[in-house]
Amino acid sequence: MFVIFDVADTMLFSSHDKLKCEYAAEMIYVLADAINKSGDSVGMGMFTDHYLNTVMPNIGAAVIKNIKSNLLNKDNYGGIFDFKKCLLMTRSLLNSKAVLIIVSDFLGMGEGWEQYVKMLSGDFELIAMMIRDPRDRTLPDSGGQFMLKDPVSGKNIYIDVDQYKELFDSYVLEQEKHIEEVFKRNKGDFLRLVTDEDYLQKIISFFQRRSKRQD
Repeated sequence: MFVIFDVADTMLFSSHDKLKCEYAAEMIYVLADAINKSGDSVGMGMFTDHYLNTVMPNIGAAVIKNIKSNLLNKDNYGGIFDFKKCLLMTRSLLNSKAVLIIVSDFLGMGEGWEQYVKMLSGDFELIAMMIRDPRDRTLPDSGGQFMLKDPVSGKNIYIDVDQYKELFDSYVLEQEKHIEEVFKRNKGDFLRLVTDEDYLQKIISFFQRRSKRQD
Protein backbone atom coordinates (compact mmCIF):
# COMPACT_ATOMS: atom_id res chain seq x y z
CA MET A 1 0.00 0.00 0.00
CA PHE A 2 1.12 3.54 -0.78
CA VAL A 3 -0.38 6.57 0.97
CA ILE A 4 -0.61 9.85 -0.95
CA PHE A 5 -0.87 12.57 1.71
CA ASP A 6 -2.10 16.00 0.62
CA VAL A 7 -0.20 18.54 2.77
CA ALA A 8 -1.14 21.68 0.80
CA ASP A 9 -2.47 24.92 2.27
CA THR A 10 -6.12 23.89 2.55
CA MET A 11 -5.08 21.11 4.94
CA LEU A 12 -3.63 23.72 7.34
CA PHE A 13 -7.02 24.70 8.69
CA SER A 14 -9.05 24.02 11.79
CA SER A 15 -12.19 25.26 13.50
CA HIS A 16 -11.77 22.45 16.02
CA ASP A 17 -9.00 20.92 18.15
CA LYS A 18 -6.73 19.81 15.30
CA LEU A 19 -5.68 20.99 11.89
CA LYS A 20 -6.85 18.70 9.10
CA CYS A 21 -3.21 17.78 8.43
CA GLU A 22 -2.65 16.91 12.12
CA TYR A 23 -5.70 14.69 12.20
CA ALA A 24 -4.64 13.04 8.93
CA ALA A 25 -1.02 12.56 10.05
CA GLU A 26 -2.09 10.72 13.21
CA MET A 27 -4.44 8.53 11.20
CA ILE A 28 -1.80 7.75 8.55
CA TYR A 29 0.75 6.70 11.17
CA VAL A 30 -1.74 4.35 12.87
CA LEU A 31 -2.78 2.93 9.50
CA ALA A 32 0.79 2.49 8.23
CA ASP A 33 1.84 0.75 11.44
CA ALA A 34 -1.13 -1.64 11.21
CA ILE A 35 -0.39 -2.43 7.55
CA ASN A 36 3.26 -3.09 8.37
CA LYS A 37 2.40 -5.38 11.30
CA SER A 38 0.05 -7.35 9.05
CA GLY A 39 3.02 -8.24 6.84
CA ASP A 40 2.20 -6.00 3.89
CA SER A 41 4.56 -3.37 2.53
CA VAL A 42 3.64 0.28 3.05
CA GLY A 43 4.98 3.60 1.79
CA MET A 44 4.00 7.26 1.77
CA GLY A 45 4.39 10.38 -0.33
CA MET A 46 3.62 13.89 0.95
CA PHE A 47 2.33 16.04 -1.88
CA THR A 48 1.49 19.67 -2.77
CA ASP A 49 2.24 20.42 -6.43
CA HIS A 50 5.23 18.05 -6.18
CA TYR A 51 6.37 15.22 -3.93
CA LEU A 52 8.07 16.71 -0.87
CA ASN A 53 9.18 13.44 0.66
CA THR A 54 8.67 9.87 -0.45
CA VAL A 55 9.05 6.64 1.50
CA MET A 56 8.87 3.79 -0.99
CA PRO A 57 6.80 0.74 0.01
CA ASN A 58 8.68 -1.69 2.23
CA ILE A 59 8.30 -3.87 5.33
CA GLY A 60 9.94 -3.42 8.71
CA ALA A 61 10.60 -0.96 11.52
CA ALA A 62 12.74 1.32 9.35
CA VAL A 63 9.92 2.22 6.96
CA ILE A 64 7.58 3.12 9.86
CA LYS A 65 10.34 5.21 11.43
CA ASN A 66 10.82 7.10 8.15
CA ILE A 67 7.09 7.69 7.75
CA LYS A 68 6.85 8.99 11.33
CA SER A 69 9.84 11.30 10.83
CA ASN A 70 8.30 12.83 7.70
CA LEU A 71 4.91 13.25 9.35
CA LEU A 72 6.48 15.09 12.31
CA ASN A 73 8.55 17.46 10.18
CA LYS A 74 6.69 20.80 10.15
CA ASP A 75 8.63 21.90 7.05
CA ASN A 76 6.75 19.28 5.02
CA TYR A 77 3.45 21.15 5.30
CA GLY A 78 1.99 23.93 3.17
CA GLY A 79 2.00 24.83 -0.51
CA ILE A 80 -0.09 24.92 -3.66
CA PHE A 81 -2.05 21.75 -4.45
CA ASP A 82 -2.10 20.21 -7.91
CA PHE A 83 -4.19 17.04 -7.76
CA LYS A 84 -3.84 16.11 -11.43
CA LYS A 85 -0.05 16.46 -11.32
CA CYS A 86 -0.03 14.34 -8.17
CA LEU A 87 -1.78 11.48 -9.92
CA LEU A 88 0.47 11.72 -12.99
CA MET A 89 3.63 11.64 -10.87
CA THR A 90 2.32 8.74 -8.81
CA ARG A 91 1.76 6.71 -11.94
CA SER A 92 5.43 7.12 -12.92
CA LEU A 93 6.70 6.71 -9.34
CA LEU A 94 5.22 3.26 -8.69
CA ASN A 95 6.00 0.61 -11.29
CA SER A 96 4.19 -2.32 -9.75
CA LYS A 97 0.52 -2.65 -8.95
CA ALA A 98 -0.35 -1.26 -5.53
CA VAL A 99 -3.24 -0.09 -3.41
CA LEU A 100 -3.18 3.73 -3.39
CA ILE A 101 -4.72 5.47 -0.39
CA ILE A 102 -5.30 9.14 -1.18
CA VAL A 103 -5.67 11.23 2.00
CA SER A 104 -6.91 14.73 1.21
CA ASP A 105 -9.67 17.24 1.78
CA PHE A 106 -10.22 17.13 -2.00
CA LEU A 107 -10.53 20.90 -2.28
CA GLY A 108 -9.21 22.88 -5.26
CA MET A 109 -8.62 19.90 -7.54
CA GLY A 110 -9.22 21.83 -10.76
CA GLU A 111 -11.34 20.94 -13.76
CA GLY A 112 -11.05 17.52 -15.38
CA TRP A 113 -9.59 15.73 -12.38
CA GLU A 114 -12.07 12.89 -12.87
CA GLN A 115 -10.22 11.67 -15.99
CA TYR A 116 -6.99 11.37 -14.02
CA VAL A 117 -8.68 9.16 -11.45
CA LYS A 118 -9.99 7.00 -14.28
CA MET A 119 -6.49 6.79 -15.77
CA LEU A 120 -4.91 5.75 -12.49
CA SER A 121 -7.59 3.16 -11.75
CA GLY A 122 -6.36 1.11 -14.69
CA ASP A 123 -3.04 0.50 -12.93
CA PHE A 124 -3.85 0.74 -9.23
CA GLU A 125 -6.55 -0.03 -6.70
CA LEU A 126 -7.78 3.26 -5.26
CA ILE A 127 -8.99 4.27 -1.83
CA ALA A 128 -10.00 7.89 -1.22
CA MET A 129 -10.03 9.12 2.39
CA MET A 130 -11.60 12.56 2.57
CA ILE A 131 -10.54 14.59 5.62
CA ARG A 132 -12.71 17.63 6.26
CA ASP A 133 -13.15 20.12 9.05
CA PRO A 134 -16.75 20.78 10.20
CA ARG A 135 -16.49 24.29 8.78
CA ASP A 136 -15.63 22.86 5.33
CA ARG A 137 -19.07 21.32 5.31
CA THR A 138 -21.38 23.93 6.80
CA LEU A 139 -21.43 27.63 7.66
CA PRO A 140 -22.08 28.76 11.26
CA ASP A 141 -25.65 28.67 12.55
CA SER A 142 -25.13 31.93 14.43
CA GLY A 143 -25.45 34.00 11.27
CA GLY A 144 -23.87 37.38 10.78
CA GLN A 145 -21.55 38.83 8.19
CA PHE A 146 -18.11 37.39 7.49
CA MET A 147 -15.15 37.96 5.20
CA LEU A 148 -14.26 34.62 3.58
CA LYS A 149 -11.03 33.86 1.73
CA ASP A 150 -10.66 31.24 -0.99
CA PRO A 151 -7.53 29.25 0.05
CA VAL A 152 -6.83 28.32 -3.58
CA SER A 153 -7.26 31.63 -5.44
CA GLY A 154 -6.67 33.94 -2.48
CA LYS A 155 -9.79 35.98 -3.35
CA ASN A 156 -11.92 37.47 -0.58
CA ILE A 157 -15.70 37.68 -0.49
CA TYR A 158 -17.93 39.42 2.06
CA ILE A 159 -21.14 37.49 2.74
CA ASP A 160 -24.15 37.37 4.99
CA VAL A 161 -24.23 33.82 6.38
CA ASP A 162 -28.01 33.80 6.74
CA GLN A 163 -28.29 34.44 3.03
CA TYR A 164 -25.79 31.84 1.80
CA LYS A 165 -25.73 29.07 4.42
CA GLU A 166 -28.36 26.86 2.78
CA LEU A 167 -26.80 27.27 -0.66
CA PHE A 168 -23.29 26.56 0.67
CA ASP A 169 -24.33 23.48 2.64
CA SER A 170 -26.19 22.08 -0.37
CA TYR A 171 -23.22 22.69 -2.66
CA VAL A 172 -20.84 20.87 -0.30
CA LEU A 173 -23.10 17.82 -0.09
CA GLU A 174 -23.32 17.64 -3.88
CA GLN A 175 -19.55 18.05 -4.21
CA GLU A 176 -18.80 15.29 -1.72
CA LYS A 177 -21.34 13.01 -3.38
CA HIS A 178 -19.73 13.62 -6.78
CA ILE A 179 -16.22 12.84 -5.49
CA GLU A 180 -17.46 9.61 -3.91
CA GLU A 181 -19.25 8.59 -7.11
CA VAL A 182 -16.15 9.21 -9.24
CA PHE A 183 -14.00 6.88 -7.15
CA LYS A 184 -16.67 4.18 -6.89
CA ARG A 185 -17.35 4.40 -10.62
CA ASN A 186 -13.66 3.61 -11.14
CA LYS A 187 -13.78 0.58 -8.83
CA GLY A 188 -12.34 2.52 -5.91
CA ASP A 189 -13.43 2.90 -2.30
CA PHE A 190 -14.33 6.05 -0.44
CA LEU A 191 -14.27 7.02 3.24
CA ARG A 192 -15.37 10.40 4.60
CA LEU A 193 -13.83 11.58 7.89
CA VAL A 194 -14.51 14.78 9.82
CA THR A 195 -11.97 16.16 12.31
CA ASP A 196 -14.42 16.39 15.21
CA GLU A 197 -15.00 12.61 15.03
CA ASP A 198 -12.81 9.71 16.12
CA TYR A 199 -11.25 8.06 13.06
CA LEU A 200 -10.20 4.71 14.54
CA GLN A 201 -13.50 2.84 14.59
CA LYS A 202 -14.49 4.23 11.21
CA ILE A 203 -11.27 2.95 9.64
CA ILE A 204 -11.62 -0.47 11.26
CA SER A 205 -15.22 -0.80 10.02
CA PHE A 206 -14.22 0.45 6.57
CA PHE A 207 -11.49 -2.17 6.07
CA GLN A 208 -13.66 -4.93 7.54
CA ARG A 209 -16.36 -4.18 4.96
CA ARG A 210 -13.75 -3.97 2.23
CA SER A 211 -12.26 -7.32 3.22
CA LYS A 212 -15.67 -9.05 3.18
CA ARG A 213 -16.35 -7.76 -0.35
CA GLN A 214 -13.05 -9.15 -1.58
CA ASP A 215 -13.48 -12.61 -0.01
